[in-house]
Amino acid sequence: GVPVRPDKLGRKLEDYAKVAPLLNALRLCHRFGRGPNVHITKLPMELEQEIERLIIRQSKHSYYFDSWADKFRHYEGRCAPLDHGEDCWSPLYDSIEDFDSCTMCVDEDHYYDTAKCLLRCSENTVDKCSTCTQKVDHEDCERTCDFKKDVMMNEMAEEWLMESDRDPFETDCKGWELSINQSPKGAFVKYDKILREHFGLEAFFSKTQMSDRDKEIWPKHKNHRYHQNTELQTTICFLTVCKSLTPLNTYSSSDMEHDCGYVDIAATRVLPIMVSDYMKIESQARNAFRRAMRVLDLQPYVHPSQRDLLAYSDIGGDDKGHSKDKAQWPALVTIAKAELSASFM
Repeated sequence: GVPVRPDKLGRKLEDYAKVAPLLNALRLCHRFGRGPNVHITKLPMELEQEIERLIIRQSKHSYYFDSWADKFRHYEGRCAPLDHGEDCWSPLYDSIEDFDSCTMCVDEDHYYDTAKCLLRCSENTVDKCSTCTQKVDHEDCERTCDFKKDVMMNEMAEEWLMESDRDPFETDCKGWELSINQSPKGAFVKYDKILREHFGLEAFFSKTQMSDRDKEIWPKHKNHRYHQNTELQTTICFLTVCKSLTPLNTYSSSDMEHDCGYVDIAATRVLPIMVSDYMKIESQARNAFRRAMRVLDLQPYVHPSQRDLLAYSDIGGDDKGHSKDKAQWPALVTIAKAELSASFM
């Protein structure tokens, strides 16, 4: 499989779905067109594919608001209380008093330009803030005047939201889960169909939370201050040749465990990896992956929590998870997924 960012996969497939009927018509005309005016049949395959790329490229709209990225942002805990309040930004901003901005941020010409803030971390800053240590965009710097104002406004927004009966964080997180729902009536089924019919691939999604050993390597964000570590989560996504899923095992607690309010389960499963079957389809699979990554304009992405993949120097990634060597993907991987849900009265 090839690991990719789930929000980018969803966005690219949404774009591709819009032009898929046009691409089908183009391919049919190129291969089976008849008549004196069907000149497209005379074009070489390479030129026809170039026309396809132009059509796909033109289908990409301006992502002033990317719904896939926005839902994923909420799901990963990269949102702040202000993101959930309805039309509260202006009144809260007007409520800020006694805030001294730096001389650059006071200037109206540079007010919204965090790159010019005199307080932000720079390349020469020795003790950078937690987000700047990851070499992220300067807008995420936790020392700018803009960020400090946001903190003050978010503290007030939190008080507003506490008085509301609605849990906005939970609601927005569910929005992402609904977007990648692969059940028979789920929202992602139409994109699964496109992946199978147009690329011969499938998508695999799996939730993972931040473990204790992930605290140092989990991507930090300035808005994590509004979330508990136990709430930080992400979605691992792979493009695969086929999803060979093993049957789900469930375990029951004893009456004594239920009465005492605890559960103690130990489980072991040994699963075979059919390398010979993989070798038979390796060449064909590589072509399918290569075409999908090129047409959908995707890059291999390994989330830092999947350190076992990053541990190999030949398929490792940079500090943002992007693979250093695209040629090493796809790779044969086994994905283990475990969930524990216990509720005792």
